[in-house]
Amino acid sequence: MDTTNVVAILLFILPGILAEKISYKIDFPSGRKRNDFIELINGVALSFPILFIVAIIVHFAYDLNELPKYVTAMNNINFLFVFTGITLIISVLVGIIAGLLKSPLTELINLVRVNCLHKMKTDSSSCWEKFLLSNNESKFLEITINGKPIKGFAKHYLLPDEEKSIVLETPDVLYYYDDYDPERLFTKVINTYVDIEKNIVIKDYDTSDYVAWCQSKAKKHKSIS
Repeated sequence: MDTTNVVAILLFILPGILAEKISYKIDFPSGRKRNDFIELINGVALSFPILFIVAIIVHFAYDLNELPKYVTAMNNINFLFVFTGITLIISVLVGIIAGLLKSPLTELINLVRVNCLHKMKTDSSSCWEKFLLSNNESKFLEITINGKPIKGFAKHYLLPDEEKSIVLETPDVLYYYDDYDPERLFTKVINTYVDIEKNIVIKDYDTSDYVAWCQSKAKKHKSIS
């Protein structure tokens, strides 16, 4: 196999893999752990539309209307640089668009399922993602593991396809106030996450009372200063 064939194979496979990885990073990953074979299949599938777009651009730029002309042009280092650059740009754009379109496409599918097929809505999001990762906002959680409760503000989460772990914290500054009382400020539970297999229960508390308490402290400090 000569160098041209190797380059051609790489240019066929790598754009889709790059686009698939970008799409994966933009959208939340599913709960299933990925493997190299699935990544390769998804990458090859994405390579077809990417190379189709690149072929159209190159066709109008270089007037290449026959496949043998493409093969011959690949031996030209300048053309190879241009072709690779265009492919890289299109791969990145396709990856971004694919990641951004996943949610609207799911909504469109659910619209058909509910209104035409009279079925339930469905999506690829895990309960972990919906509960913790969908909204970028501060959460005060109570995690009960085998009957032992732990409370705190959620600081870090692992993604759905990793081992599910959470870091809880209580900022030191809160302990400077004698009237800081979590039992009083956090009383209403908004959502409850239950892992039936591992016997884990996570309660998401409403933070409106806590926010009001923080605002009162801020006003007090402002009036003093």
